Amino acid sequence: MLASFRYNDGCVIARSAEAKALGIGMGAAYYKVRDEMRRQGVIARSSNYTLYADISNRVMRIMADMLPSIEVYSIDEAWGDMSGVADPAGLGRSIRERLAREIGMPVGVGISTTKTLAKLRVSEFLCNRLMSDTVAPNRRHHEQDATSHHRRAAGSAPGQLPES
Repeated sequence: MLASFRYNDGCVIARSAEAKALGIGMGAAYYKVRDEMRRQGVIARSSNYTLYADISNRVMRIMADMLPSIEVYSIDEAWGDMSGVADPAGLGRSIRERLAREIGMPVGVGISTTKTLAKLRVSEFLCNRLMSDTVAPNRRHHEQDATSHHRRAAGSAPGQLPES
């Protein structure tokens, strides 16, 4: 079980699924949850933004190398254009495998016809803890525009605990 803190000010900014299940809230002040964390064996760590940015840059470079184009959305998310990709799910698995092999970073990959639906695939995937599967599939019954040939991949990159 792990909780991470912003700078050294003691606000929780990331939690493992186990820490969340104990009721440790996002943004909670460390001094308010410290005793319970210690009783439950939760490990507290300060964040390392320099390392986080370095890992993010490496993840984005690999995604840029593997996809026709990417749009970096934030430090830990990017949209990949999969237009014309014959096997989007296969490419999603390849992205996950390469990132795990070269960086040691697990990521979620959601594939759909829009950014919003791709992001929903990733969120659903992570919430259900289906990390043994490799990609969150494009499920037609959720699609607003199932006839679109434009596919997007959403990647959750460095340090993203199954949280959001």
